Amino acid sequence: GTLIWVNSTTSPLLTSENRLISCIKIVEDISKRKLAEEELRKSEDRYRAIFEHCGTSLLEIEDEVVTMVNKGFEYITGYSRADVEGKMIWHKLVAREDDLNRMKEYHRLRMSGSDLPPQTYEFVLKCKDGLEKSILISVGLADERGKSLVSLSDISEQKRI
Repeated sequence: GTLIWVNSTTSPLLTSENRLISCIKIVEDISKRKLAEEELRKSEDRYRAIFEHCGTSLLEIEDEVVTMVNKGFEYITGYSRADVEGKMIWHKLVAREDDLNRMKEYHRLRMSGSDLPPQTYEFVLKCKDGLEKSILISVGLADERGKSLVSLSDISEQKRI
């Protein structure tokens, strides 16, 4: 009485005159695959909710391109998702050349497997409207291909004080 998911394929057996003799039906139990797909969907939904509502500005970077941002990022920078995702190179967010050079070197070291670069440091961010903000950044590699998960916190007011 247990219900299962199946994939069904039917093929006709025909004579040389194209008359139907019989059919062959193959039925495959795909319940385990469907269960795994559902678990993956739940995991993706959970990850997306955490990413979107964690209370900080987050962005994902792959091959120097910003691939995903959350609402916190939009708030801090003034850029919308449509402005950024899949279109913007992260360098555009860095206001000062010395910060950019340091950040590139940190990334190069991180990719080489070195423990030398700090995960958390400061830089000056250039917002969409040209305004500059002091930012505390935290960077971690999300996978071995160099995808990075980046958290940004606006510390401009603390720096001013």
